[in-house]
Amino acid sequence: MPKRKFSDADVRNFYKYAASRKMSLLQACRDQGLCGNDYAIMRNWGKKLGLKPLAPAELSGHADRECQLYALIVNGAGIYIGSSADPELRFKQHIQKAKRDGKNGVNKRDRFIYQALLKDEQCCKIKIFCKKYKATEIAHREPRLIAKVQAAFPDAVHLNGLIGAPMGGYGIKLSDDEIQTVIDDYTQNKITTEQLANKYGVRRSTINRILQRAGATKTRAEMLIRYDDTVRQKIVKDIKAGAKDAEITKKYGMASRTLYLLKKEHGLTKHTTRKMTNIKVSGTVFPTLNDACNHFGAVDYKTARRRIAVLNWSAEQALEIEPRIKPYTKKLTPVTAFGVEYRSMTHASRAFGANPKLVASRVRNNGWSIEQALTTKVGDGQPCGWNPPPETQNRLKQVNELGYRSLAEAARAHDIGAGTVSRRLAAGMSVKNALETPIMNGGAVRWGKPLNEIFLKGDNNE
Repeated sequence: MPKRKFSDADVRNFYKYAASRKMSLLQACRDQGLCGNDYAIMRNWGKKLGLKPLAPAELSGHADRECQLYALIVNGAGIYIGSSADPELRFKQHIQKAKRDGKNGVNKRDRFIYQALLKDEQCCKIKIFCKKYKATEIAHREPRLIAKVQAAFPDAVHLNGLIGAPMGGYGIKLSDDEIQTVIDDYTQNKITTEQLANKYGVRRSTINRILQRAGATKTRAEMLIRYDDTVRQKIVKDIKAGAKDAEITKKYGMASRTLYLLKKEHGLTKHTTRKMTNIKVSGTVFPTLNDACNHFGAVDYKTARRRIAVLNWSAEQALEIEPRIKPYTKKLTPVTAFGVEYRSMTHASRAFGANPKLVASRVRNNGWSIEQALTTKVGDGQPCGWNPPPETQNRLKQVNELGYRSLAEAARAHDIGAGTVSRRLAAGMSVKNALETPIMNGGAVRWGKPLNEIFLKGDNNE
């Protein structure tokens, strides 16, 4: 087993160091000269040890950091008001989250942005208000700005009201009696959170939140106590009687993983591991393969076992006493160039002093002859050895006739996105028509003045 980089004591001291200075774990890593990978190790092992970092509000300087209000405008029809210490970064995070979760997620805001991005990738814009506030002060200004925007644009889609809500809305609130029943069922009747969520028609997060507030949560080890010896004996009896795993898990409410561990404990699993005994290595016989691994110390037991049982290596090769020479079994395809037959294209390339990968790319991808691929130097009429297809050459010729060096330069000159031009060319339009055809529905005007114009050209103050 590989040696851990940080011990449990190191992790605990690291958390104490961060808490004593009221800083985040990432900042503590930076102060101690650790890298990002070390931060991930400290964070993950801290979770396993039950350690918790400070909350954001407890960090030094959190309340005094400067934040800015911003407006996210989606296709001139949707508005979202937010605040952040780095609005530009927050804007990118909004777009990335919508692309990742907007298709199948439950967040209505992400779905709205995702549908708009499908029609136009440049539909989202951001308006950043210049004035900066402290984090404690901006929390009171943000709802006031949201109210102003809602009053100014009553017909717009206000995305602040859609955050976190599923497509159908929650609409279910448990009463005090139901909340107490949930707690009793979980603690006394030992009903799982998943069963309680299905019973009351809410999410498991709602049940977990109720239990956390009541202090009724249990560890996984405590939940497994309900399978006492009497129940476990009944399960073992059912297994020996031929009951299927699905029937047992449904009958006793047991997870499939727990059932597998119980079967393994009583030797009822189908697959058993056979020990390798009497291993002969270089004339010496060892009682087990593990003894041979401990004697030579080159590789661990699992690696040696896999090499012998799966890869059919000899014991000496598996324990790295003898080198393993892998034979070359790849079939060679002979090629003929200038009347001479070579064993493969690689052999022909080396004979002419050419790069084998470049020669193969020219022949297979660009349709060159073997003679041309072997003798043409890079840059001799073919920049970097790339031969563009006739369709691309024709488009480039049309762009040059219009006075531009590239299609991207022509798109910028006509104030149109390169992606739009590419889609038009793929649809069969000529280069000239693709550049000169105006963009339809570019910024819908729905309330006398586009939202983009009002926010992006208006006053920079709230």
